[in-house]
Amino acid sequence: LETRGHCDRPVPLRRPSMEGLGAHRFWGASPALDLLAQLDAASPAAPEADDREINLLLVDPGDIRHVVKTLAGLRREGRPRRKVKIHLFDNTLECHARHLLLLAVLTDWSVPIHRRANTFLEIFGNTQVQEKTEAYIAELGSALVRFVCDEKGSLRRLVDLSQLKHRDVDGIEKILKSWQTSVPFEMGELRDRRLRALYGQRYDGRAGLADWDYQDCVKKSASVVHARQYRHWRETGIAFEFGDQTYPLPNRSMASYAQGKENGRSRIRRGFWGDVVMSPYFALGVDCEQPNRFARELFQVLNKGTATEQHRHTAVHVAVYNIVALLHEIET
Repeated sequence: LETRGHCDRPVPLRRPSMEGLGAHRFWGASPALDLLAQLDAASPAAPEADDREINLLLVDPGDIRHVVKTLAGLRREGRPRRKVKIHLFDNTLECHARHLLLLAVLTDWSVPIHRRANTFLEIFGNTQVQEKTEAYIAELGSALVRFVCDEKGSLRRLVDLSQLKHRDVDGIEKILKSWQTSVPFEMGELRDRRLRALYGQRYDGRAGLADWDYQDCVKKSASVVHARQYRHWRETGIAFEFGDQTYPLPNRSMASYAQGKENGRSRIRRGFWGDVVMSPYFALGVDCEQPNRFARELFQVLNKGTATEQHRHTAVHVAVYNIVALLHEIET
């Protein structure tokens, strides 16, 4: 895994934990990168403005963090104006549908920035969501069906689906329609089945195993991820909580199909086949640009060098800062 900044090394997970990463990736395992900045750093000559289109390919990124980071940096002062096309290749249609959903959330200009950032993170990293967020996902799903089928909607100038096969477009349409609140999906039960299969006879001791993974793996790589938040996510699947809100309803955008065997016969099952061991914090909550004192203070450590050493802020604060900063940069 390529990481940087405050998460400067891979997250080493034990073999049983590797099974917990799941068949499908709904978030990445490294901080967001500005792809153009990476390209410029690798080029010996200074970039110049021209009419040539830059094509960038992301293979199995899991989410759109690199895309949003790159778009936010397009109009930075001192950077030449260039045409950029980013190609996304993911191994499941469910991931592509989620890419569209998260882009739709970020570009819903009618929603204030801070609320939009919170909603984005809730959909991005929580297996269960608020009632209003469940309805919002269903609403955006219907809007995205019109975009996918008729090229109507706010994403028509941002996203090009012409490289998809007709059967893939039909598959994405079916997935988007499955996000309606009338479609049953027992996320809590399905995630618990994953945990029981992962832990086996150690299921009743899962809290201790989660703490072991945190102390042995997560804390060494990204100490800004708080132990209590990590353990809570491992148990409930809820990574981002805001205020006194409750999250009782399923996040249907994390539903997917996976192939397995039952009684010796191959079957495809709809369920939750995502990560249950690493957490979504590493994608957005462990690193950020630090142009000012307030950003640097996100990683301030209190009582450093003592037995009560701890971060003043958590990965949730860093993630919110990242999304709000990117949205401000895109809109100004």
